Amino acid sequence: MQSSLQSPAGSTDGGHRSQAWKGQAAHAAGLLLLAAASEAAAAATAAPAAILRIAIASAALHQAVVALFWRSELFGGHISAQLGPRGFGAFGALFFILFALRVGVVLWASAAIPATLEAPSVLRYGTLAVAGALSLWTVVSVFTCFGVKRALGADHFFPEYRSMPLVRRGPFRITPNAMYTFGTLLFLLPGLLFDSTAGLAAGVIHYCAVWLHYLFTERPDFAAIYGHSPRESAAAYRAVGSAQGGVVLYTHSQCVRCPAAAELLEQLSVPHRRVMVDRLPPEERRSAKHLLTEGIAKQAPRYPSLLLPDGSLLRGFDEAEWRARLTQIGKPN
Repeated sequence: MQSSLQSPAGSTDGGHRSQAWKGQAAHAAGLLLLAAASEAAAAATAAPAAILRIAIASAALHQAVVALFWRSELFGGHISAQLGPRGFGAFGALFFILFALRVGVVLWASAAIPATLEAPSVLRYGTLAVAGALSLWTVVSVFTCFGVKRALGADHFFPEYRSMPLVRRGPFRITPNAMYTFGTLLFLLPGLLFDSTAGLAAGVIHYCAVWLHYLFTERPDFAAIYGHSPRESAAAYRAVGSAQGGVVLYTHSQCVRCPAAAELLEQLSVPHRRVMVDRLPPEERRSAKHLLTEGIAKQAPRYPSLLLPDGSLLRGFDEAEWRARLTQIGKPN
């Protein structure tokens, strides 16, 4: 089956339109159900309905903007066509403004109506400590392991990001959805800190809304880009790196055997993509090295390395082995 990495760019205009709206009716329906649940929660607790409505509205606005930018770029390249290289930067700025608005709503609700939760102190502070630690761990890992640009959905804008391996370090070793599972626990912290029913209810709204975004926007986009869901086996995790062109050759500018490896690929007429690891931006370079060392600490990458369509990795250039494996590509099973 042809990789769906190529389908967004190669679809018809009608296909673009249908893909661009995929999941968004369910997304809106989920937000409406969440709004109805928040009205019921307001009636049963000390949380003012107006505050929860503002929380729902800020979540819906943020997630609608993200879906609009992501889908417009992924299925048609409209953002880049209008704004050029500034398109992703404009999206990032708007993303953080609207994210700050969401956090601000929760902080406002928590500080304005404190001391209403009536939860045991041990339970409240224990939950606050665990949620805070998990959220902080994830945020730090986004900067050190994952990269802010990737977290913002750079793979919707830049094809080179689609060939990077999934990160399997820090909280991402536990779940590929660490940003949703742990990172967005951030929304619960103000309510717990201020002992605020309204603040905690607003935080829960935002936490649940983020999962609606994942289910109905990000997960379908991931499938369109990579051809499978984010929850994948280790073999599929490796195969992300080779999905774009079938074969990926990882080289280094100081590698003396890399030219011979590239020449072999050309000689055998194997379609491939070449990645010079030491010329990548820092966050992508870390991810590439993690792939090339297969996640083993203190193991140095070997150049050249070859990632094959079945996810196997050939570390170091052994011409006989490479020739044998490469000649099998394209042969029927």
